[in-house]
Amino acid sequence: MCGIIGIVDNIVINKEHFINLLKKIQHRGQESYGFCYLRSKADNQNTIITEKFQGKINNTEVTDFYSKMIIGHCRYST
Repeated sequence: MCGIIGIVDNIVINKEHFINLLKKIQHRGQESYGFCYLRSKADNQNTIITEKFQGKINNTEVTDFYSKMIIGHCRYST
């Protein structure tokens, strides 16, 4: 079983807010977690950043980010 969450909004989502949402669905998978977010730059060049981690969700491993579009998951292999 896995958990997936995605957000597209006009407000900016920060690291703490998204990690707290992932923790709420962590019971669906505790092997690994990851997320992708869209980083916008001033020159209209958008970059998709992907981060992957092993184990339970941990705030200290994740770098700070702000984004309006983000998707994440927690994984349990079956």
